[in-house]
Amino acid sequence: MKKRELIIETIKHNPVKVILLIIMVISFKTVDLYDDATVNESVITHYENGGKFHYVTYDNEVLSFDDKKAINDDKIEFTKNHWVTDFSIATFLISLFAFIMAHTDKSSGWELEKIKFNHIYSKLKCDMSDNGKYFYYHIDGKLITRSEYQLNRSLLYDHVEDYIEDPNQFPSWKPKKERRKETIKTILK
Repeated sequence: MKKRELIIETIKHNPVKVILLIIMVISFKTVDLYDDATVNESVITHYENGGKFHYVTYDNEVLSFDDKKAINDDKIEFTKNHWVTDFSIATFLISLFAFIMAHTDKSSGWELEKIKFNHIYSKLKCDMSDNGKYFYYHIDGKLITRSEYQLNRSLLYDHVEDYIEDPNQFPSWKPKKERRKETIKTILK
């Protein structure tokens, strides 16, 4: 199975997880997209309480800092995160939480083996011999099994699993129609 096919099948089978991963990557990448803003805020008064420095603004808002800010012309200067940075951090944390919650159940894994099996099983073809005596089951030009009666999915399961483990253990094979077409092409050349 090609990597691209496996990725496409995984996306089809796990759309919510893939969307959450995309959101997490985008939000993680946008955290440092904008520089922090420098803010000058007018203050009425300031005080220290519990090792923190508090400044009261004209809007009756109390700004708290771990370090003391210099007051020049009744204003303090400090840096503040851009709103995109805050939004990106919140989005990342929410999507990370949702992603973790989606994996708490044992049955909610990516199920890559199941996806791979179903994808390869979907390529399984059955051809009947001209006399109708045999059914030939093949995948990607490899003969998986031959049977005198048509096999159901459960009987083919083990053969497909063996093919997934080592496709080279199966002989190359083409249906009779393909062999005829190739013979005709070589004759007509």
